[in-house]
Amino acid sequence: MGNTIVYQDVLEYEETLTTNPIDVMQLVLEYEWKLACSIASVDPTSGPIGQTITIGGAGFEAIQGGGGVAINGTAATIVSWSDTEIVATVAAGTTTGNVVVTNDSGEASNPVLFTVTVAELGRARSFVVICG
Repeated sequence: MGNTIVYQDVLEYEETLTTNPIDVMQLVLEYEWKLACSIASVDPTSGPIGQTITIGGAGFEAIQGGGGVAINGTAATIVSWSDTEIVATVAAGTTTGNVVVTNDSGEASNPVLFTVTVAELGRARSFVVICG
């Protein structure tokens, strides 16, 4: 049998862990790690209405459920969703501001700036023919 480590935190919660490798592995397998909802990247960081963006990070949760993405408070249209990556489309009416992911548990991510640009339109060319 391995050594025993006693851990006590400020909440007076006491937990006993063993250093026996088999017991430690069992503990790791039984413990479900949950990462905080956080954005690591937004690609691209600017674009027009209708632009598809990819949000990378952690803790989004595997299923969207009641979660979503907002850009400056306007809900983006979700294309796909996983615990580490979301693909969304910038919705009509969106203005420059922070991208924030809220997972199904209601946890909001850190904000990341997205700049809404004006879509470039092709140059209109017209010809006037005067016959006379």
